[in-house]
This record gives sequence, structure tokens and C-alpha cells, in this order.
Amino acid sequence: MARQAVLRLVAVAAFFVGAAGPPAMAQDSGDPLKAYRDGKLFDQGQEAYRDGYFELAFRVFLIEAARGNVEARYRIGLMYANGEGVPRDDEDAVLSFRQAAEKGHARAQAHLGTMYFEGEGVTEDFVTGYAWVSVAAAQNLDAARKAKEIIAKAMSRSQIARAEELSRDFRARYVLPFR
Repeated sequence: MARQAVLRLVAVAAFFVGAAGPPAMAQDSGDPLKAYRDGKLFDQGQEAYRDGYFELAFRVFLIEAARGNVEARYRIGLMYANGEGVPRDDEDAVLSFRQAAEKGHARAQAHLGTMYFEGEGVTEDFVTGYAWVSVAAAQNLDAARKAKEIIAKAMSRSQIARAEELSRDFRARYVLPFR
């Protein structure tokens, strides 16, 4: 990512989250809000992430999540879960994953289910974990199918029956409305 593009992105992120931008921005003759107005901010956040500018990417994803971008909300969850650009925080990861999962995001549903299964950021709950992973698996997410099989091996038949019922409810509330 070119230095000038990074500086513009920092200025946009600073504008929206209240942080001070770098002094070099004052010398930049470009429009720091152009990416925001053009709907390209998320793409630049992804580029910043790929280039290792995790704090910047996190700020951009916060802006985009506030604008309703579900993928950005999911990325925030990943960054909290992995401690990229922010301190690792499983509870915040769960919150972000849940927000994206409830908007139909299959990978967020799978991550949320896994966190319930492993008790990361939430109280361990195989039934809820299975239900979330099952919903993601029903959306053709292969990793979720595999996770569902692993979780099922640790559950009783009655737990699986409750989880299947819960997954039908989740599918009706958190998948079908977004298709």
C-alpha cells in the first residue's frame, strides 16, 4: 500500500473515530474522505490489513461496521480473537461475531459456535455451539460441517436434539431473512 494511500486512510479513520491523523496529512492534497464517499473504504481496510497495518484496518472496519457492513463486523471479531491491532479479547470477539451472525454471516456463525463449544469469551455451551455451527454448515461452509461433526461427538442424543431445534430457530431468524 503506497504511503500516500495509507496517510489518506489514516485521516479518514481519524476523522470518524476521533483520533489524530499524522501531521503529513496536512501536506496531502488528496481528498481524505473520497474512499468513504465512494464506498471504497472497506477495500482499503482490507488492503491495510494485508499489509500489516492492523490498527488502521481495525479502525476502518469499525467505521464500516457502524455503516452496516456485516463483513467488517466479522473482521472486527477476527481481530479481537487473534489480537491483531487490538489486545486479544474473546468477549469482544464473541460480541462482534454474534452481531455478524445475527445478520446471516456464515463464517461469523461458525466462529461463534466454535467459541461456545470451547468456552472462549462465553460459558461453554455445546448445544448453542452446535446450533450456530449447524446454521453455518447449512450455508455450505465446509469448515462448519467438520466442526459440527466434532461437536456432535462430545454431545448426548438429547443435547443434539435440543441443538437441532435451536438451529432451526436460528436459521429462521438469522439466515432466511437475509437471503
